Amino acid sequence: SGRPDLGLEVLQQAASVYPHEMTWYLAAAGLLLRQDEPQRALPYAIAASSLAYGDQLLRATRTHADVLWALGQEEEALALVDQVLSDAEAPDDLQVRTHRYIAALQTWREEHTTTEP
Repeated sequence: SGRPDLGLEVLQQAASVYPHEMTWYLAAAGLLLRQDEPQRALPYAIAASSLAYGDQLLRATRTHADVLWALGQEEEALALVDQVLSDAEAPDDLQVRTHRYIAALQTWREEHTTTEP
């Protein structure tokens, strides 16, 4: 709506009603990151990651890593992604979203890996 301040306020209100739901924190972290405010996004990204599990954790990790990267904490971002990928288990059913989320996180990792010339 062009009103990120209002959007953040709505997300904060939702989080106060449903504090154990990672969705609000993940959305707030993404909103603040898009506003180029990674420092403000960090606590929301941490909260989303700490509340997330399963597929949610894969999604939250990507946002958390993006925030860390934007803050210049590249090693921490890579370590976070590596840890979550090492713990991730893809189910046999290829129709579930888990495979796509793992692939997206692997792609993020590849895109953020620096190679020495």
